[in-house]
Amino acid sequence: MRNPLHSNQRPPRCSPLAALRASVAGAFVLALSLLAVGGDEAMFGGSGSGGDSIGSLPLTAPGGGQSDGSIGEAGAPGLIGPARPSIALTGREADLLAVLLNATPISADANYDVFELADGRLRLEFYGQLSLLLDRERLMTLPVIAQLRIGSTFQGGAATLSVAGEARGVQALPLGYLPLPLQQLSGAGVLPLGLEWRAQSLGGLVREIDVHQTGSVIHVVQHD
Repeated sequence: MRNPLHSNQRPPRCSPLAALRASVAGAFVLALSLLAVGGDEAMFGGSGSGGDSIGSLPLTAPGGGQSDGSIGEAGAPGLIGPARPSIALTGREADLLAVLLNATPISADANYDVFELADGRLRLEFYGQLSLLLDRERLMTLPVIAQLRIGSTFQGGAATLSVAGEARGVQALPLGYLPLPLQQLSGAGVLPLGLEWRAQSLGGLVREIDVHQTGSVIHVVQHD
């Protein structure tokens, strides 16, 4: 199956960061434009490592990112991180493109950002409501890691982890990155049952990350 995010017009000698951004942009921006025209249509542990990005090339789109990596809603100065928890994938450019089969926004405020890390890897962060399709076999063999980024609006809130609709645990939310161990969860047979991570801020905002595996495809839906 051809990766729908690959660009046939990749410019020669472009940097890995620019190449990944260009590859994702094709399908993602097209879907965003259609949304704009159509209108509204085991608990994870650890704090992760934030602040390791040395640059970014944010896509200009509704709810777009800023060059310092802080993503916020209009009129929310001082917001650190995304307005709601967001999924992030980190790895080498070729590995990210091999694992990520498709990325489809399902709200007009959906967006993404690419960060170049000091060790040469790239971190691809997705914001807003969207759907991701991941190649399970490649994810199990390639060094790509998934994380959840928690911004200041959800700091101090709580998340509930459920499997097959049954609550398995509750966790307080720190500021920064939390691991989302998709490889371990898939290997343990959790993802075919369906996993839901539901976070709620102290102010009552909600963000859900639903993950389900069907055959060799892992489907991730990020929504409010």
